[in-house]
Amino acid sequence: GDPVIEDSAGNAWLEAGDQQAAARHFEQALKLDPLLVSDIEALLRIYRDWNDQTRAAALMKQVQQAMRTGPNVRR
Repeated sequence: GDPVIEDSAGNAWLEAGDQQAAARHFEQALKLDPLLVSDIEALLRIYRDWNDQTRAAALMKQVQQAMRTGPNVRR
C-alpha cells in the first residue's frame, strides 16, 4: 500500500462528511507510515469529535513509539 493514497482517500472522505471511512484510511496510512503528521492530526480530531479518549491515547502512544524506534515505513 501507499500511505499517500490512503491519506488522499481519507481527506476525500472527510470532505464528504464520512468520518468513519476517513478514519479507516488515515489508520491504514499510519500503519504504512506511522509518523505521517497530517494523518495523526486528522485522526486525533476525529477521535476528539467521537469523544474517544481511548483511541486518541493509543494513537499518541503509537506515535511516541515510532518516534523512539524510527518510523519503520512500509512501502
